This record gives sequence, C-alpha cells and structure tokens, in this order.
Amino acid sequence: MKNVVINSGRVCSPFDLYHSLNHVLQEFSNLPPVVDPFNRRNEVVRRKYGQSIFLEIPDNRTCADAGIGDEYCACTIPVKINSDRADVRMAVEIAIGQINKMVPPQCSKVHLTKIFAAGARERAIQTEFVHLALYTVVFFVDPGHFLFEATLEYRSDVKNFIVKGNVARANPMKTDRSCINDDELERYCYCL
Repeated sequence: MKNVVINSGRVCSPFDLYHSLNHVLQEFSNLPPVVDPFNRRNEVVRRKYGQSIFLEIPDNRTCADAGIGDEYCACTIPVKINSDRADVRMAVEIAIGQINKMVPPQCSKVHLTKIFAAGARERAIQTEFVHLALYTVVFFVDPGHFLFEATLEYRSDVKNFIVKGNVARANPMKTDRSCINDDELERYCYCL
C-alpha cells in the first residue's frame, strides 16, 4: 500500500488502472495472466502505456509517458492570455480551418464570431533553436453559434500552430443534424 500512497501524487492514467487490475488478478486469483491482445493478423499488440499503481511510478513521469494527450494533461496549468493577441487569433483560425476541412459539402463552413478565452503554457521540451508552447483557445463560430475548445502547439522554428487532438464541441447540439449520418462529424455540422 506504500506505493499506492506514493503514486497518489504522481502522473497516472486509465492505462495504469488496467495494469493494476491485472496485478490484483495475478496476485489473488488462480486465473492465468492476461495476455496482450492480438490484431487482425493474429500478431501480439504490446501495450505501450501503463503500469500497476502497486509498483512505484517514477516521480519524473510525464503525461506523454503515461499516454495522456497534451490537450488533457494537467501537469501544467495554462496562463490566461489576452484573446485579442495576433497569435491567439492565428491559433483560432487554424482550428477553424481544420473544422472546415472535415465537414462534408452538405454542412456549412463556419467562421469566427468571438474568441471567448485563451491560455498558454510552455512545453517541457525546449532547445536553443526551438521554442514550444501549447495554446488552449475557446471560441464561438457561426452559423449555429457553436462553442469549441482546441489545444494547439506552437513551434517557433516553423512559426506555425498544429492542432493537438480533436477540436472539442463545448456546448449542446440544438441544431438540425439530419443532413449527416456520422457521429464524429455531426458536432461540427450546421446543415445547409
């Protein structure tokens, strides 16, 4: 139990829960060990992330080590930044561009109506040549008055943003979505 207490202050993920439950099964049951899954070609697929919380998790474990995406990592808290900044506007426009690339022709292209909030945090990996920062932006678009949140990485070497993960819809879907039959894309679609 000592390791569980130690690990309570360390970076953990649902992958660790999986390995912890397997650990309990191996210690306290007569069941055979759980094997890694097989893919369609019957090849073993090794689990890349996770370890039992009954074993000590390294204190320098990062979100990436634990399999937690940048957009969900709580190790660093974004610092609120002014929504009127040019870099924030650029980040939002890139996120909107990604939305507009995904929607099919029967859906309207969206455009920015308001930047609601923005925050930035430094990435742990920095060099003398490359500065990395993560921006989180929350913005409204029309038509539909949809509210979205996106996390983007800024790289100083290419002076550009890259969307990390999905652009998330943050308000309920109240508009007609009958023109689309795709659960993933309907959150971005305003039917024409």
